[in-house]
Amino acid sequence: YWWTGRKHAELYPQLIDILKNVWHCRKVVIDATGVGQPVSSFLRQSLGSRVSPFTFTQRSKSELGFTLLAAINSGRLKMYAGDGSSEYQEFWFEMEKAKSQYRPSQTM
Repeated sequence: YWWTGRKHAELYPQLIDILKNVWHCRKVVIDATGVGQPVSSFLRQSLGSRVSPFTFTQRSKSELGFTLLAAINSGRLKMYAGDGSSEYQEFWFEMEKAKSQYRPSQTM
């Protein structure tokens, strides 16, 4: 699914259909930080208690970063084989640009 640059209102029906009827999600955790808050509210109206809003903090981002590094370093993180799609290419473009910064407080 390639949704970059499309308006939220245009994506909502497609997203609800995918979550309910394609992926049959029982639980959806959504970034409710900043501009994600309205999307979170909309999904909660449509999907009810299946939606859990998550507000990122400096601490939660750091914990997620260290958990991701642990998965990478232990060989538990696997990526799908390349299929040549624009989504696959964008994923690797973003992964190659990703970097971490460590604070004196031992957080990322």
